Amino acid sequence: MRTTLLVVLLLLLPGTHARADTADVPAREAARLSASLMSPFCPGMTLSTCPSPDAATVRAEISDRLHLGEPSASIVADLEARFGDVLDGSPRARGTGWVAWLGPGALGLALLAALRSAAGSRTVAAAPATEPPLDPTLLARLNDELDTL
Repeated sequence: MRTTLLVVLLLLLPGTHARADTADVPAREAARLSASLMSPFCPGMTLSTCPSPDAATVRAEISDRLHLGEPSASIVADLEARFGDVLDGSPRARGTGWVAWLGPGALGLALLAALRSAAGSRTVAAAPATEPPLDPTLLARLNDELDTL
């Protein structure tokens, strides 16, 4: 009897773990979202690291909405509608945000152009177009020495 009960319990355990893993999905997604979204209450901090009580309220709201089955994208869209672009943490590619995206590239191109200009302005000693004529006395001496070898 004990063996049968033990076998039944062991058979039920994997199903229990699968349900526990499924139940943890909203909690893991809430933690991921809180770690990836910037806090509107603590500049430079994510929602998960912000100690503000308002950030804790938003974290709880995210968790509750995920547990109710709302998709992450819908939650993020709603939060961005409420708090603006601050949640993303990266500048938008519109308005003055273009400067943040294009500025480093333009600066890099200007630096490359300056380096190329500096390298191109160096003067390299040019090789003579024709060889100078050989001194006949040196040529005769070279021939004599070659003959003795």
